[in-house]
Amino acid sequence: MPEGTPKPTVLMVNVAAVWCQPCKEEAAIVLPAEYAKFNPLGMELLSILTDSEDPGTPADFQNLDTWVSTFGSKYPSVIDPTYDIGKLIDTSQYPANFLIDTSDMTIAELAIGIPTSSFFTKLETLLAE
Repeated sequence: MPEGTPKPTVLMVNVAAVWCQPCKEEAAIVLPAEYAKFNPLGMELLSILTDSEDPGTPADFQNLDTWVSTFGSKYPSVIDPTYDIGKLIDTSQYPANFLIDTSDMTIAELAIGIPTSSFFTKLETLLAE
């Protein structure tokens, strides 16, 4: 983040795989809308791409470039070729989304699959605190 940029109140982490159809739906429809709505209120979104087109094969930078250009991602996106995120949460199901309260760096909410309205209600609550 550029110097002088305030720290986000909440960090939403999205874990996706190139082969995952729900991940593609989420990246095309859900994430852009929710990012546009909540980013100005203090939420930052980080998308982590783990698998390539083949389950169990790590995503590479070409996968990431294609993913970001296909979905027009306006938020930070990275790859996790060593599956380090799996040490923190169960990433055997995709997509996985979690909210981190940056005041104490705790995972405040976890959603497996495309998040429902209750996930975003929790996000609103965290942003209001």
